[in-house]
Amino acid sequence: MTPLVDCLTALVGGSQLTSDLPLLTAADARAAKLPREHGVLYGDAVLETIEQLSTPGPCVRDSLRAAYYLGLQIGWRTAHRLR
Repeated sequence: MTPLVDCLTALVGGSQLTSDLPLLTAADARAAKLPREHGVLYGDAVLETIEQLSTPGPCVRDSLRAAYYLGLQIGWRTAHRLR
């Protein structure tokens, strides 16, 4: 399976992903475990993961970015498994 990070880099360019690369990589690692252990539906495990991926602090934007990338990663992995 081609990692989502590699596909996004090809589509939008590496310079566009420079600031989000650590978050994308961390979300990919978490997305590898979440569906296997908890399924793909939103639940407490997903919420905890989003909180862990978010930069510490009350910034809603960081939580939204973490949730967005985690959702992308889980969807990407699920789509590949269903092929």
